[in-house]
Amino acid sequence: MKNITWSVLFTIGFLAVAPPARAEKPVFETSTAIASGGPVGVSFLHTKFEPVRLPTALIAQRFSMPRYSNVSLQLELVPQSGYGASAVFNLAGSDTWKWNFIAGGYFSRWGKQMSVPGLPRRWDVTGGTSVEVLVHGNDGWLTVEYRAYAPNPGLVANMNSVYQRALMDAAKEGQLWLGYKRTW
Repeated sequence: MKNITWSVLFTIGFLAVAPPARAEKPVFETSTAIASGGPVGVSFLHTKFEPVRLPTALIAQRFSMPRYSNVSLQLELVPQSGYGASAVFNLAGSDTWKWNFIAGGYFSRWGKQMSVPGLPRRWDVTGGTSVEVLVHGNDGWLTVEYRAYAPNPGLVANMNSVYQRALMDAAKEGQLWLGYKRTW
């Protein structure tokens, strides 16, 4: 009886706080984000790779067609490091929050490397996750994003242990950003 009571109370509570659904999603949507943050971890392995210790800023533009797909294209700029593009998958959410998976991005470097500076390269593979919470009207979102910048696999294909160590260091040195996104 206790389990049924808790199940009913949970269901009622969930329905009470669930936001009302929008009438219809737009065909095309774009958003602009500005965020600031920096590396969240330190490499504890005794390697020649030194962690990057600089605060970063992110400016991103996202394009999507929410009526037809959960996937959007994000173009990003990290002024002191470079630029890139990523596919962003909306995994879960409602009208008031979203959880995204950032997959298979490409980041081209013109300045300081975002992670594992002891391994010289021109571009990185990116991946990560983000959470967005609606804070202003229907179009202002608070964002928290974690992104790892890993060396491209072709760079060290013949050095498996070096690449695996570099991947672990890249994940530890990932960037955590707090920002604001405006949807248009």
